[in-house]
Amino acid sequence: MQKILVDGHVHGHSCFDTGDFFDHAAANLDAAAGAGGVAARCLMLTESGGDHFFEDLLEKVGRGGSKGWSVRPTAEDESVLVSRAGDTTLVVVAGAQIVTRERLEVLALGSRAEFGPGLSLSEAVSAVATSGAIPVIPWGFGKWWSARGRFVEALLRGQDVPRFFLGDNGGRPRIAPTPRLFQLAAERGVGVLPGSDPLPFPNQVGKVGAYGFVLRGAFTPERPAASVKRILAGLTRSPESFGRRESVPGFVRAQLGMQWRLRSGIR
Repeated sequence: MQKILVDGHVHGHSCFDTGDFFDHAAANLDAAAGAGGVAARCLMLTESGGDHFFEDLLEKVGRGGSKGWSVRPTAEDESVLVSRAGDTTLVVVAGAQIVTRERLEVLALGSRAEFGPGLSLSEAVSAVATSGAIPVIPWGFGKWWSARGRFVEALLRGQDVPRFFLGDNGGRPRIAPTPRLFQLAAERGVGVLPGSDPLPFPNQVGKVGAYGFVLRGAFTPERPAASVKRILAGLTRSPESFGRRESVPGFVRAQLGMQWRLRSGIR
């Protein structure tokens, strides 16, 4: 039975240096593995429309990469292996982030499928599940309040809903109480998958791989995405998490930065 460390919410923003991205991911996941720890390391991409981090990696297969990191293919279309001599090998799995009509997000873990605009929350979850990916509805500051929170609650209480997860992220303040919908998810047998969710600022590259979850099960290096999805499909509770979430000052700085981006029209 293999131990697998998974960052379940990763963005390869254009402001990130690719070599720094993998340096920080390797260091953070190595720290999570601990001294002498033997574990597979996996980054689940959640790319927004217009992002092309995974496609850029595919173009580097067989060629020298940034800071000595090289990219190798696997036996599946939605994953690659990234490694550097003497360093950790990282699995990078393709995925998408969908913004729904309700201005909520749904993650599609483990798929290169494209999802059309204008989907409702329930339609997005169904579309992701139909594509063979793992649907995740991630926490976001203010996104689960009022009416939008009731949409998520209705899905949690629904009877004919494809299997999905909620998502935690490293930007949620450490001192914050457990969200009410996480508690409801536990009652309903819906797991919570943590991930770093780095924001589009250069200093956030250090967060990649710093928050995530631990899986244990049969892992095939040639088909890592299929392995992770198979293990997730068999979970009956939230997996163990690793890493730490954001401090209050860090959270405030990040939110102010995101507000500035929105007001400046930067996407």
